Amino acid sequence: WNAFDFSTRYDFDWWDFSHDFFQQANQRSHKGTAEIGFAPPFLEEKRVYVRFEYTDLHFRKELLNDAAIREYTLGFEGILFSKKLKFVLEGGFLEWDTQSSGLLADDHEYAGGTALARVIFKPWNQRETRFQFEGAREISWSAISNYRVDHRLAVTAFEELMPKKLRADVTLSWTHNVPTDGPIRTLISAGAGLSYRLFKQVNLEARYLYRIQTSRRETELLSATPGGSPVRIQTDGDFNQNVFSLGITIEL
Repeated sequence: WNAFDFSTRYDFDWWDFSHDFFQQANQRSHKGTAEIGFAPPFLEEKRVYVRFEYTDLHFRKELLNDAAIREYTLGFEGILFSKKLKFVLEGGFLEWDTQSSGLLADDHEYAGGTALARVIFKPWNQRETRFQFEGAREISWSAISNYRVDHRLAVTAFEELMPKKLRADVTLSWTHNVPTDGPIRTLISAGAGLSYRLFKQVNLEARYLYRIQTSRRETELLSATPGGSPVRIQTDGDFNQNVFSLGITIEL
């Protein structure tokens, strides 16, 4: 039985935008995760796992649709060739059930695949420097449509400035967004972050990102007026953006 492991997790997200236009994306979500893993004795330092995630998503305006999201994932991870090289491979099936509570005509539902491939390279045994390369196909929600399919490539470098206490990272990513309604977009992001372990179960995080988004065509978005009626706005959604964030992670 020592070859088996089990973990659960609960996440609560609350988004609250100050700008009137973006308030249509104000939302809260409850997400529960359960994962069971198995380390086969005949495969050295390898692990197979299955994971189930359920998300209950509610928008606090009447414009976008609420959703119930279920994701089933099968994963395989471990050491590849040597302890300097690790990998994670995941394949999954996701169901997005729209609650059809919003004013948007876009009430598409989704049932299809997701995928993730990650390689972690640690070139020096005497240092905690790591390089991570990742490709993924994910489904996420959007501020302008029911959901979107994201194709993502990213490279990240990690460095332990203070062992088991302070970690820095630098990342560069490319994301291709295909929403159910609206423009097809490309997002390029570059940034850096710090993570400080305050206590055994508590991490503090600070991060800066510079993001550039471009799109193929304009689209008509719906924006809520004070009277509650939707108004169409022509936009392409392109932007340059500076983002600074602070966060705290508590592990129980």
